[in-house]
Amino acid sequence: MIRKSLQNLLVTGLLASPACAVDYFVNPTGTYPTIQSAINIAAAGDRVLIEDTGAPTAYFEDINFLGKDIIVRSAPANAFEVTIVGTGTGPVVTITSGEPITAKLYGLRVTGGAAFAGGGILIEKSGATIQDVVVERCIGDFGAGVAVLRGQADLYNLGLEANNEPSLGYYGMYGGGIFSDLSRVSWKGGYVNDNRARVGGGLTAYRSQLRVTDVRFMYNDSDYGGGACLLSSKFPYTFEHCAFLANNAQNIASSGASLGGGMLVAGANVQINDSSFESNMSFDGPGGGLAILKRSQVSIDSSWIVESFALRGGGIYNTGALKIYRTELAGNIAATNGGGIQVERPDSYFAAFGSTIAHNTAGMGGGIALEDYASMDLSLTEILDNGADMGAGIYATGRNGTRFMQSCFVYGNQAGGDGGGLLIRFNAPFTIAGQSFVEQNIAANEGGGIFAYRANLLFESSRCCFNTAGGLGGGLRSVACSPTIQSSVISNNTASDVDGLIVNIGSSIGGGC
Repeated sequence: MIRKSLQNLLVTGLLASPACAVDYFVNPTGTYPTIQSAINIAAAGDRVLIEDTGAPTAYFEDINFLGKDIIVRSAPANAFEVTIVGTGTGPVVTITSGEPITAKLYGLRVTGGAAFAGGGILIEKSGATIQDVVVERCIGDFGAGVAVLRGQADLYNLGLEANNEPSLGYYGMYGGGIFSDLSRVSWKGGYVNDNRARVGGGLTAYRSQLRVTDVRFMYNDSDYGGGACLLSSKFPYTFEHCAFLANNAQNIASSGASLGGGMLVAGANVQINDSSFESNMSFDGPGGGLAILKRSQVSIDSSWIVESFALRGGGIYNTGALKIYRTELAGNIAATNGGGIQVERPDSYFAAFGSTIAHNTAGMGGGIALEDYASMDLSLTEILDNGADMGAGIYATGRNGTRFMQSCFVYGNQAGGDGGGLLIRFNAPFTIAGQSFVEQNIAANEGGGIFAYRANLLFESSRCCFNTAGGLGGGLRSVACSPTIQSSVISNNTASDVDGLIVNIGSSIGGGC
């Protein structure tokens, strides 16, 4: 009796066990000469293995996953050697029938697609894992390379190259490399090179959860803004260990200015960690490295924004809320204001902690330029060796906003006019405190350390020493205002006046120094 029960259990178990996954080999001379012919008969868990025989190495077709949880990949050891060339009448790869995230495309080149969305790969209301895939020379308005719409995608070692490239004769609207809307996208490893679109030359993310790690963005172009990427809407976007190199925003198709050579943030919440922005440009607008617009919240940690150029805000242009930690803005150039960073417009805010702003140049505000309504909070931050006509280290103007510096160094900056270290205009409160040092700055005209005009300045528990002015006020030049100086030292400065310390016109200075 026991033996019969065991036999019944064994038979029942065998009958209930799942079928084994099947491999379908695609070969021009085999049973499955096209990729789609193999997909058509594959079932969940099966693999479609595309062989590279040299005759041909390219398969000329568009493929559709048909809602199946399958793996479509090059045969082992042939990654990137097999190319799918689309017909130019739609996406090369379509994943739009409810496929799960485990559906996988692996080890292939995808090219020749043309579609309104997702010229290379379209994922819509579905999921997919894309690994070791290059999407190149496709065209489209929304994601010429890849589009993820109301879906989810896990991307590994994905390359996006020359999508909407000029020789293809099509510019595209959003996301030359990749476009995401109402989706969750995780991307680890890969590159976005030589793609273009009107906005977001390399990447556009809208209403999505996006996390990007170890991805390089190089030589991407946009017309209106976001040379490398556009991030829009109040959703979380995270970039870690990424590089943004030589991306451009240049308005060539219409009137108006472009924004954000490297990145344009339009009302989004963005975290950037251990990443670099280098040699990005906004030719006729603000924000060479990044442009951060109103209602945006951006945090940058342990990163570099260097050697970028813009009309204003050579490194960063900010009208939103920006905090940087242990970050360097260096060697950036602005044609007008804010070589390192330009902060302006109501509710704009800039905070820096343990950071360095150095070797930047501009007409006004070589390191930092603050316009009316802008607020600033600096702590343990260095403003070094910047150059400008006015306010080489910091140029701060306006009647609104609060500006505060604590334990900061303003050192070695050089102005062709007034304000070697700082130039402060009008009565937005400006506090320099907490053992801050304003030293070794030079102004060709007046205010070697600080030039204050109708300013509301508090200089407390700090030093202003060893500065030089070609005119009056080697340390502090004050015009039509009464700075308050408390428990501070202003000495050993050099100027054309008698002692080079303080020159005050039409006002008095209160406190002790």
